[in-house]
Amino acid sequence: MKVLVIGGNRFFGKRLVSRLVDAGVEVTVMNRGSQDLAGGDGFGDRIRRIRCDRKTLKKNHPALSDENWDIIYDQVCYDAHEAKSACEAFSGRFGHYVFTSSESVYDGGAATPESLVDTTNYRFDAIADPKKDYAEAKRQCEAVFFSAFGTKLTAVRFSLVLGSDDYTERLKFHVERVAKEVPIYFPAVNSKISFIQSQDAAAFLDHLRSIGPVGAVNCCAAEPVSLRLVLDWIEQATGKRAALVEDPALGEESPYGVAADWSMSTSKLASLGFKAVEAQFWMPELIRSLVGRELKPHRAV
Repeated sequence: MKVLVIGGNRFFGKRLVSRLVDAGVEVTVMNRGSQDLAGGDGFGDRIRRIRCDRKTLKKNHPALSDENWDIIYDQVCYDAHEAKSACEAFSGRFGHYVFTSSESVYDGGAATPESLVDTTNYRFDAIADPKKDYAEAKRQCEAVFFSAFGTKLTAVRFSLVLGSDDYTERLKFHVERVAKEVPIYFPAVNSKISFIQSQDAAAFLDHLRSIGPVGAVNCCAAEPVSLRLVLDWIEQATGKRAALVEDPALGEESPYGVAADWSMSTSKLASLGFKAVEAQFWMPELIRSLVGRELKPHRAV
């Protein structure tokens, strides 16, 4: 099996590449090569690399030659311009296209099913800027891919992905503020949201090799977790109380600061034979590791 991973040099994209290599898959990774320049991705000659900024992708791009792939995993597409370029570059050259999408396509709600947002018939005029409207940009990406690739597409709507390799550091944001007793603001701290650990995110992408295209699918642990419970775990790990404030002007707003429940249904995910590990079995340990790594006291000289 030949697989192309667009991105694949950090977070759960890198975990996916590792799983594919261990399974004996012929892997090509396409990215700008910034991680290689910074010291390498650790895969050595076990993978093939194409150095290419996806923003320059187009039909007959010289870096791609005439290759075909069984599966293409697109980890780093953020706007409709990029999606359209990928469609031109890869049309007719794969069996299954897997696009990493986001729970952000939904406007909120509890246990939202995939059918709530149907991007197979989604129309838009102006192309959204992901820095200004990430949710709309991801919906538009899905729409472009579905229009071009139809039943050969899987759009994986991931919830918040956490792990020791999470470069966004959003969980670390909370750990640091609780440990240092810095004020923090939540619009609704009892809201429940969906999470998934990076190992499981990569595992589901790998799982798709054996089941083929499935359209849009939510991917998260079945049980959402309240933000209050996440804070409880942080308080236990740090020995400090979170300095919650009721006025956003008095404390920096949490990047998890949703106004109400924001979680996804996992019925379809379960029907595909996959179940992510629930947060209570890994998040407390992840939090403890962040406390130990980032907030350990300096030794006196």
